[in-house]
Parts: sequence; C-alpha cells; structure tokens
Amino acid sequence: MRELQDPLALGATGAEPLPLVDRHGFRTAADAEKVWAALAPTLLASFGTRRARWFARVVGCSELKVSRPFLMRPGDRLTGFRIVTARRPAELVLEGEHRFARYALIFRVAARDGITTVAVETRAAFPNSPGRAYHGLVVGSGAHARTVRRILRGLRQRAELARQPRSRRGPRTTGA
Repeated sequence: MRELQDPLALGATGAEPLPLVDRHGFRTAADAEKVWAALAPTLLASFGTRRARWFARVVGCSELKVSRPFLMRPGDRLTGFRIVTARRPAELVLEGEHRFARYALIFRVAARDGITTVAVETRAAFPNSPGRAYHGLVVGSGAHARTVRRILRGLRQRAELARQPRSRRGPRTTGA
C-alpha cells in the first residue's frame, strides 16, 4: 500500500506528519461504487450515535455534531471527525483532534478483476504524557483495532447486501 502523501498526512496543524497506527482491510466481490455507497451509513452507525457523542465530549473532540445531510463531502462532519478529502469511489480521508491526540482515518477503495479491496489506515499523534496514557488505553488495549474491525465488518455487510437481489418471496427452491 502506498504511503500517505497528500496534505492530510501533516495532520490538523500541518506542523508534522501523523505516524501510522495501523492498517486493516478486506476484499469483496461488491463493486467499488457499492462499497462507497455503504460507507456513509456505516460511518453514521459508528460515529452518529449518542455513545459516540458522549465519548467525544469526554475526551474533548473538536467535532461534536454530524452534518445533516451527511453527503461525504469535504467539510462534512461526523462526531470526532471532519472530512478532508472525498474522491468517490477511491478515497475518503477523515481527520480530527481531541485533548489527547490528533488523528486521521483514511479509507481506500480499489477494484480490479471483479474484486474490490478496502483498506483503512489510522494515523495519529499522542503528545505529552496524557496522550501516551490515552494511546496505551485505546490502542495498546486493542480497543481501537476492535472498533476499526467492527466498522469494516459493517461496511462489508452493507456493501455485499447491496449486491444481493432482494425478493419478498424468499429464496427460490426447486421442487421435485
């Protein structure tokens, strides 16, 4: 996977690059447009909840409200994030900050030979002792990785359901 080179890599202040925290991903037969279309409801299900707003207030996120309508355009906001880059259906870059960290979440979608690859990269800086303690609690405990994997599971399910033909009669069966 290519190294992040666009201006977001500099983080919210533009002063220094954000270090890589982790990468996760999956492959699916759903096309890239279906994955992109599934991204907005998946992000809203994760970051548009009361629980997300509560957590964002506790840690002091700069973004506390969700843009309505949420169209996944630069400037749109999710709890804890603002969209910096949206290149349909290839790349969505979210960034945010709170009192313990500056961070970015980068979704990349690429299709080739009928297979779509989805990758999400987390970059973050955890300044000072409180930031390092927060890193230990969230990243070191595995909570961040579990959350990202849950988001990806939801994205995959939504994208793959979108490609299934739906019938009110249920699955067809062949009789003897």
